[in-house]
Amino acid sequence: MKMLNHKGTVTLQTERLLLRPFSTADAQAMYDNWATDPEVTKFLTWERHRSVQDTLAFLSSLDYNKPDVYQWAIVYQGVVIGSISITEIDENARIGAFGYCIGRSFWRQGIMSEAVQALLPFLFDEVGFHRVEIDHAEKNPTSGAVAKKCGFTYEGKSRAKFYRHGEYLDICHWAMLSEDRVVR
Repeated sequence: MKMLNHKGTVTLQTERLLLRPFSTADAQAMYDNWATDPEVTKFLTWERHRSVQDTLAFLSSLDYNKPDVYQWAIVYQGVVIGSISITEIDENARIGAFGYCIGRSFWRQGIMSEAVQALLPFLFDEVGFHRVEIDHAEKNPTSGAVAKKCGFTYEGKSRAKFYRHGEYLDICHWAMLSEDRVVR
């Protein structure tokens, strides 16, 4: 059986973006640009940060010495404006799930779609994922728009799968298989 060839968080460049590992020097930008914004964090699995120390603690916890850590800072015009990661890795099935967020002032500019599309060749061709997934709250359709724009297939919805801020949320599931990918 083919195994994943973990390479860790490598630096990648697109036309507009630099995707790179975070450093603790990014704490203030992360705190200011998205980690404290209740609109950005409304549907995420983590609570918004209450102080820059929360952000610093998160960044300090990232162990980039582990080759199976995939957590990128999204840098746009020299500023860290968001994050994108691969989580919930299933080694045997070669499956990983995207997690991403971006500062509200950068929404609807195609930045997240550009970041996802930049990572797909790396994840499929170099690391060897068979399947990558995007799950999002149905009440967050913009995340689904990213999946659709990037060529993911909508696979359905899990009702009341996620409890957040006093309500159960339906979760939409999208996926791309290695053989589905259209090389752009």
